[in-house]
Amino acid sequence: MVLGMLFYTSCELESKTVDGSFNETKLKVGSGINFSVVDEAPVFPGCENVEDKRACFNEKIQKHISKNFSYPEEAQKAGIEGRVNVMFLIDENGIVADLRMRGPDVLLEDEVERIINRLPQMQPAKQNGKVISIPYSIPIVFKLDDSEITNVQSKNYDIEGEFAFAIVEEVPIFPGCENVFDKRACFNEMIQAHISKNFNYPLAAQEAGVQGRVNVMFMITSIGVIDNIEMRGPDKLLEDEVERIIKRLPQMTPGKNEGKAVNVPFSIPVNFKLQ
Repeated sequence: MVLGMLFYTSCELESKTVDGSFNETKLKVGSGINFSVVDEAPVFPGCENVEDKRACFNEKIQKHISKNFSYPEEAQKAGIEGRVNVMFLIDENGIVADLRMRGPDVLLEDEVERIINRLPQMQPAKQNGKVISIPYSIPIVFKLDDSEITNVQSKNYDIEGEFAFAIVEEVPIFPGCENVFDKRACFNEMIQAHISKNFNYPLAAQEAGVQGRVNVMFMITSIGVIDNIEMRGPDKLLEDEVERIIKRLPQMTPGKNEGKAVNVPFSIPVNFKLQ
């Protein structure tokens, strides 16, 4: 028998807009709000009367994935396993939209798409009392094993010791944030500043009129280095630029859970826009 085990972590998305032009290389950064800092997180059905709606949301997402998960038989027979990175928006109507994925095989991607498309309508997120769309991302790991089939368990981490940025007890510390009270917010600000400082809209992409969103996901490992950079964008020119920027991130103090250094996945949609 083949065991299909699903391990799940949710991590945050920094909404960031990058504007370039032929005559101006200055970067303009959009004012995106991520799940961990939005005033009012989306409300998953059943979380309406819970005090910590953000934690309830994460728990409900885990249960939804566990309940609806089915390891494709064809993928099991072919020995296909690995991580599917999925990103989506919870829009102003509380509906899942703009679903994007990257995984080792379309069989696994299709399964993740099926699961996410079955998410119920939610109460949308709010910032300053105004309804907004909010990005969310989930790396889902498909792992094959030779033991007997067992039930999938809901966890805030996967077997590799990954913890979601939104729920890890101690977030990774970006250099310069050591003495800041809100290290999570400081991390987000430093990531934005890093992208702004290192951004360079590829000239070839400008001349070809290439623009759009590059979804990038990377791991801040248990030793504080960047690893496992994965991207999907409209063109390799833009993907290469985002990869270059992310690879220049400094080593950080790793995230911790229960006092132990852990891997923390993080994802950022970067929008390239020509004016």
